[in-house]
Amino acid sequence: MTLHVSTSRFLYRGPDRLDVSRMTAGDDGIVFAPSWTLLRGALSKFRAIERARMSAKGVDRDALERRELDAWHTYEHCYTDEMRRSYVEHRPKWEALLARERVVLVCYCAERSRCHRGLLAGILAKLGAEDLGEIDNEAGSKQLKLL
Repeated sequence: MTLHVSTSRFLYRGPDRLDVSRMTAGDDGIVFAPSWTLLRGALSKFRAIERARMSAKGVDRDALERRELDAWHTYEHCYTDEMRRSYVEHRPKWEALLARERVVLVCYCAERSRCHRGLLAGILAKLGAEDLGEIDNEAGSKQLKLL
């Protein structure tokens, strides 16, 4: 059986929901959440970039975009390393997830493209799952019924 992975924002309440956020994940999801150290560092960088973007005139927007992209690549690399360690240290949790038929990974981030839930979906796809992409909270239950 192939695991079908979708992602959504935290408000999604379908039956195959798995909270993978650091703040509220339960036992099954916490091994897939970024560490507090990684999360706090990344949030600090992204908030600083956003403050600079909103500041006075004369801000080099291209430089800010490069800083943001660099910060994201650093986060992506560090999160992937954390998941490699998690896979070794918490193998039964990974195997249990991969044995499921469906899962919707949820967290608080607004955009999957800059969120660990999207990275995790990609990691799971490399382990044999099918990544179905992001679903919205309202349409999510309808989409999963089609599988």
